[in-house]
Amino acid sequence: MTVQEYLDAQTTARNSVETLMRNIRVAYDQAQANTRDLDANGNPIGYDRLDKLVNDADRNAFKNVINDTLTAPLQGMIAAMPEDPLFANSLAMNGFYGFTNNTISQLVDQAKENISFDNYQNILREETDLEKSIKVRQQSPFNILNNVSVEDVLTHVDVTARDPSLITLNDKVELINQYEINGIVPPNFLQDKPYM
Repeated sequence: MTVQEYLDAQTTARNSVETLMRNIRVAYDQAQANTRDLDANGNPIGYDRLDKLVNDADRNAFKNVINDTLTAPLQGMIAAMPEDPLFANSLAMNGFYGFTNNTISQLVDQAKENISFDNYQNILREETDLEKSIKVRQQSPFNILNNVSVEDVLTHVDVTARDPSLITLNDKVELINQYEINGIVPPNFLQDKPYM
């Protein structure tokens, strides 16, 4: 493994997180767009009507749009699981997003007409395992870096260590991050490191 493979994996991880958050945003946006009133031909008119979510039927439709949109990219995974589709759906959602369809349903049922995108996103971040799912994505490149030699990292960041055997995986991450951000590893960053 190489430092470049690690950097490429970091880019992929960032893209994965951005795509995950876009999926969550799109699901909400589509559900909110469906709250608009319809004209006689069935075309949406006027403003979004979150106030309609006090009604069970409107709220159920809102939840279904969010859940269907979130599970759409997971259908291949759900179909391939050796589980009953009901369990497969929850397992796939929980593994991919850090929450299940039931979580979305409870969130919308509690908030009703007071739901907003900010509220929805904050609750998902604070009261579910969404942050853990994000962290898994962000830390996955560490598996690659763990297989990159300390010498290769030191060469990449142009640092000479007094005792490279003291450099840990976390140290390799920090060294590369400093180098990528600053173009060098600042001397003050290295000052109190045990390997220097």
